[in-house]
This record gives sequence, C-alpha cells and structure tokens, in this order.
Amino acid sequence: MSLNVLLVLEDSLVDQYIALPVVRRIFDDLGRPNAKISALFNPRVRGHADAYDKVANDLEAFRRSHPVWIFLQDADCVRDIPHLRGKVLSAGVRLASVAIAPEIEAWLLAGFAAELGNWHTIRTHHRLKEDVFQPFLSKKKLQQRIGGGRVELMREALKNWNAIKTRCPEITELTQQLKEILEQIP
Repeated sequence: MSLNVLLVLEDSLVDQYIALPVVRRIFDDLGRPNAKISALFNPRVRGHADAYDKVANDLEAFRRSHPVWIFLQDADCVRDIPHLRGKVLSAGVRLASVAIAPEIEAWLLAGFAAELGNWHTIRTHHRLKEDVFQPFLSKKKLQQRIGGGRVELMREALKNWNAIKTRCPEITELTQQLKEILEQIP
C-alpha cells in the first residue's frame, strides 16, 4: 500500500527539483519506496509566509488524501512549527518540517562540496543562491535544461548521499521526524 505525501515548498516551481529527489531518497531509506510524494502546485505558493499560511489554513482539500505533509523552510524564515504541527494534527494530518540552512540549494551543493571548497563558508553564506548556487549552475552550463539544470545536478549530487546527509544535518532531522510519523501509520 502506498502513502500519499504532500510536499510544501516556498517555491515549488524550482525547489521541487532539489526537494523531491531528497525526500524520495529518505522514504527509500525508511523502507517506504512506494510513497507517492507530490509537491504542492495548486494553490500556488509564493514565499515562506504564504506557504506557512497555506499549511495552517488553506489545504483542507489535501487532508484526507495526503495524511503526511512535509513543509521545508529556508532557515531565515522559520516560524512557529510546533503550533503549526499541532494545528494540522488536529485536522488529521501529520507534519514534518525542518529549516534548511541557509536555503534548499545547499542540499544540491552539498553533493559537490569537494569541488566547491570550504563547506562551512558555503553553508553559512548569506546570499548562497545568488553568489554560490547561480555561478555554480552557470559553470555547469545546464541552465537551458529542466529546472535550470537542477534535475541533472541533483541526480549527480545524490551519488554522494552520505556526504549530503553529513553536511546537511536537517536531512537527518527530517528523516527522524518521518520515521516517527511512519511508525504511527500502518
């Protein structure tokens, strides 16, 4: 039996190409390879505050069909997740949520850390997307591909899965949250 999981991102149009492969890998590692993970596209989310509000208030149509939700946030925008978790749980939904430092592009870059240099500097960069990620994409010359090259690069990055998990501890935190949720679901 498969499990339907709703993935809520701050910008599904581009973030999905990084988040979906990572979340699928987590479910594979947890012994649930048949989980059906869908990124939220409709209604369209526009930024962190909108994503938070939609999880809290506007996704009633998904509650019955998707008993597990994952809300991934950039670390610079984290809001009251325990309150949010309690609110959706009372509606019958289990929520896993982590803050990604500094933002989701770090997950892809973590698979290429040996090529990029000092990981601590990258991980703490206040303009990671603009000053590190975009130049990295340009260097790879994949911008004309699906997701601006994110599909191919994420596939390559995942070959270094253990390194990604080591460099991005929120993945371990998300895995633990999902493991606890899955123990409660048949």
